[in-house]
Amino acid sequence: LLYDRDRIIEPGLLTGGGFTGVDLVGAAGTTFKFNDILAAGTSLTNAYLMLLTNGCAGAVIKDDVFEASMTVTGSSASISVSADSEGGFSSDYNDWFSSNSLNAGVWGGAGFQFLAGWRAGSGQDTHSIAANPLWQVTSTEDLHPRSMRGRYDPTVAGFTADAATSLTIDAADPTEASFAVEPAPNGGRA
Repeated sequence: LLYDRDRIIEPGLLTGGGFTGVDLVGAAGTTFKFNDILAAGTSLTNAYLMLLTNGCAGAVIKDDVFEASMTVTGSSASISVSADSEGGFSSDYNDWFSSNSLNAGVWGGAGFQFLAGWRAGSGQDTHSIAANPLWQVTSTEDLHPRSMRGRYDPTVAGFTADAATSLTIDAADPTEASFAVEPAPNGGRA
């Protein structure tokens, strides 16, 4: 399976129960890249932005932006990888942002705080960050990252400069050639 350049958005619509943004079950060899995942909610019992279970060995998660702002009474994690999904699993060049200080990942049942604890415990996300992606307006699903050099603004159907620049800009895997489809100046990197 290939998930490429998709958006999974639940901006403040969640007000109870459980939530899983991406649930890969037995999806060995799946590649998940250049996706935006945004979830916000209150009074949730459990919440996961990405859950990999039942043999997702060989899955590749890279160049994605995950953002969460949730209150949870039970278990939660930005990513949870079951023990039977660890083999050949690779995750890097992602942004794992949570508005609360309890941003965590689960590797084979053990929980780790992002980002240093997750790196040490899982060996993943060496080049990833945990920073606010500075999307323009999440409530209207305008997920263009802010840029002092300019970003596309759909309200004016043109480019506008911002007061700050998202750390996600030009932060993807440098071996990805997809930046070539971006108009110049494009930073030479997706």
